[in-house]
Amino acid sequence: MTTAPAEVVTRLAGAGLTREAGPDDAAGGTERYSAVLPVGHPALAGHYPGYPIVPGVFLVEIAASAEAFRLGVPELGDRWTGVPSVRFRAPVFPGQRILLDRTERRGRPRYALSHEDGTAVATVDLDVAGEAREPGGPAEAAAPPASSAPSADYPRPEEILPHRPPMLLLDRVESVEPGAAVTATYTVTAGAGGATPDGAAGAMPWPLVVESWAQAAAMLTTWHEPTPDVRTGSVLLFGGAREVTFGAPAPAGTTLTHEVTLVADSGGAAVLSGSSRAGDREVLRVGQLTIGRRPASELPDPGQARNAANAGGTADAANTANTAQDENQEVAR
Repeated sequence: MTTAPAEVVTRLAGAGLTREAGPDDAAGGTERYSAVLPVGHPALAGHYPGYPIVPGVFLVEIAASAEAFRLGVPELGDRWTGVPSVRFRAPVFPGQRILLDRTERRGRPRYALSHEDGTAVATVDLDVAGEAREPGGPAEAAAPPASSAPSADYPRPEEILPHRPPMLLLDRVESVEPGAAVTATYTVTAGAGGATPDGAAGAMPWPLVVESWAQAAAMLTTWHEPTPDVRTGSVLLFGGAREVTFGAPAPAGTTLTHEVTLVADSGGAAVLSGSSRAGDREVLRVGQLTIGRRPASELPDPGQARNAANAGGTADAANTANTAQDENQEVAR
């Protein structure tokens, strides 16, 4: 068993990453890693207050960190060009240990995440270039858009969403057509999302760029049913995504403009697509992303789920969450 060097420990989730089996000593050549999500991570206080749940983008970051570990680099940096597919099956709560099994699909790394009892958590496919790509320079650090009378009438993100600092990665809504589309902005701040300021050119980590865009998407899906408190409203669940591609990096001071279009909405889950840009540079493109909504009362209690995981009972605790994620995928098809 080999423990990853400190510089490879996941920068966002703060998870201690360990290689359990390499290609030479694993059955069928499958590589296995494990990671433990710390209970006291500062970002979890904002995701969500009263119902701490590990953000789906943190799980994607852990998979990317395992791939970086495999390649012998601190992080993938510009080699990471996108996420062709990710599907979530069950939530992960602070303090739970997850396993990551690496295989390949169509020449791309695929990580199957699971709880220790075998309950499936997620499947993450990564687009990783052999060499660092040429992104065409960082996105312009554009000034925040000037205030306007129409946008001043819109609710603030925290009036619609349950996210709170440091996981609130949205500043304001610029325009909205309820049930159809929204445009929102966020000015990148060093340390947002619990990220350390180092990394590729000091840019906002890609999982957080996706999270920021997804929060704009979540505002659109909950516009008429705000859920600022998950204990009395709904828990927003990242159901999955397809064809997510990364463009120009976004360093601190960059203002991202997120454009989101609603593709379908079943009431319990919604499918959305769109992009993020900074000035005239595209930073992110999302082919499809699914967001589910469930009352917290229908999902496992975080503390009980963690205790169940430690006792080997994750499968029972995750049943209701699996049902919710299945419905998310049905909408996405």
